[in-house]
Amino acid sequence: MIGAGLAGLACAIAVLEAGEQAIVYEMARQAGGRCRSFYDPRLERYLDNGTHMIIGANTGALQYIDRLHTNHFTIIAPAVFPFLDLENGECWTLRPNSGRLPWWLLHSRRRVAKSRFIDYLSVFRLLWGQMGGCDLTVADYLSGPLMQRLWKPITEATLNTAPEEASAALFARVIGNSLMLGEHACRPYLARHGLGPALIEPALSRITAAGGIVQFGSRLRTIYAIAKVLRLHFDTGVVETKVGDSVVLALPPWEIATLWPELSVPTAFRAIVNVHYRLDRPVRFPGGLPFLALVGGLAQWLFIRGDVLSVTVSAANALATQTNAVVAHKVWADCATALALPLTPMPLARVIKEKRATLAHTPASNGRIVPPPPLPGLVLAGDWTCPYLPATIEAAVISGARAAAQVLGLRL
Repeated sequence: MIGAGLAGLACAIAVLEAGEQAIVYEMARQAGGRCRSFYDPRLERYLDNGTHMIIGANTGALQYIDRLHTNHFTIIAPAVFPFLDLENGECWTLRPNSGRLPWWLLHSRRRVAKSRFIDYLSVFRLLWGQMGGCDLTVADYLSGPLMQRLWKPITEATLNTAPEEASAALFARVIGNSLMLGEHACRPYLARHGLGPALIEPALSRITAAGGIVQFGSRLRTIYAIAKVLRLHFDTGVVETKVGDSVVLALPPWEIATLWPELSVPTAFRAIVNVHYRLDRPVRFPGGLPFLALVGGLAQWLFIRGDVLSVTVSAANALATQTNAVVAHKVWADCATALALPLTPMPLARVIKEKRATLAHTPASNGRIVPPPPLPGLVLAGDWTCPYLPATIEAAVISGARAAAQVLGLRL
């Protein structure tokens, strides 16, 4: 496996469980890719590169977690999603009901504040019209007061693309597999101590315990095929495969394009900006929950773990062009308003800009064709290789499992 992100790790675990050998090469000095944790010396705390939420509908991710035999997640059950409107201070909590019939939309205490049942009918039109896919955007179907207070936050959180650009077909699939399946499919799973301890470190331990090998600092430069053997040129040396070996390239599309410029891979991406603040006083979110959604401002999702407040801004291409200092102050202004904290002095902050966090999930990406491997014995993996899913943890681990099945001669 080339790449020790979630796709590569999931693939390696599945291969090892089948009794085969797995060697993982990673160009960085740590595993996890865009889902990693690290120690920040300024804040003196362990931080996540980006904040990710797994929900009950993410069966691939939950199966991956089960394979790790660890318990590092807090499950919010029944599912609830607290919101705060920064413009007027209004609060509400989405409370989906159990079962597939969404009767929660009939109850004012379960839906967006001051909304009516009739306001939600447009999402059913989207669901019925888009399951087959077309070239319309989320904004072509959804508008009105719920756009800013519900559909925009959900669209950007799940697709990392603004509603005016986001694929209605993909969003329909996301809603149909979560909110429309009931609260069990919406239950948030939050890593108690960070994504590294929850998803990455247990995977590395499981791989090495099963006899697998992980080599860091090994960047792949070129691959050549000589007869039935692949020759892989890393910074650290040359590796040749044996007859019967397979190579899984669990790499982002821009790395694939570097190796094979002639391949057609996605080239449009969207940024995510995360800001972590070390607070000097405890804060409490509504209902004592560890997260809070904001509307009417720049900050979108707030997460609290200990004395670290983590803020996520999705679909953030414009914000990612601004300086870290400007970003930190702008985002803190929203946090101070939401949590009734002093605007100054701003707490110590760490800004993380992932400029190619995900694909741009526009209608142009609908039904995108994943290029065939350019050489025999190669298999592609990574969240971008699942055209029917957003580029998420779920897509990454599913792609890794499918790659493992392919190299093992199985079919999913």
